Amino acid sequence: MISSEAKPEFIREILLTAEQIQLRVKELSSEIAEKYRGQHLLLVGVLKGAFILTADLCRELHQVGLTDLEIDFMTISSYDDKIESSRNPRFTKDVDAIVSGRRVLLIEDIIETGHSLAALQAIFLARGVASLETLVLLSKPHKREIEVPVEYIGFEVREWVEGYGLDTLQHGRANPDIVKVTKI
Repeated sequence: MISSEAKPEFIREILLTAEQIQLRVKELSSEIAEKYRGQHLLLVGVLKGAFILTADLCRELHQVGLTDLEIDFMTISSYDDKIESSRNPRFTKDVDAIVSGRRVLLIEDIIETGHSLAALQAIFLARGVASLETLVLLSKPHKREIEVPVEYIGFEVREWVEGYGLDTLQHGRANPDIVKVTKI
């Protein structure tokens, strides 16, 4: 953990408002509900960054009529206490649900290099899911080192961001907006 004395200073400016995010979550929910209507769907949120997105998406899916949902979470870390990906994801919590033969929607906050998402998808495919689709709130295609399938993308960004579940050194997750973070 970084001590308060060594903590770097940052400038933060709003990139996406809470209203823009909620509108996009509603749009994505409608797309997903249309595809999975009448089917059971397991939502798997990737902690910590996607916890708010997973909750909001679940509520929106219910509102648009997709009510046969189950939610689970897993934890993966590729940043540790840094602001750049290690490209070596560590799994620290697995899902509790048995996923074999199930329809799974993997929910991730952001995709940058693709290493973490590729590892996550490989795990679910190896476990014999009936189908696997991925939703990411934010995508940084200019940072991609591994191409991975992502069926649902909220927004494309280029900046380092925090808010709406995403953090900078474990701070900023509770901000309802997504803000651009620049180190001073």
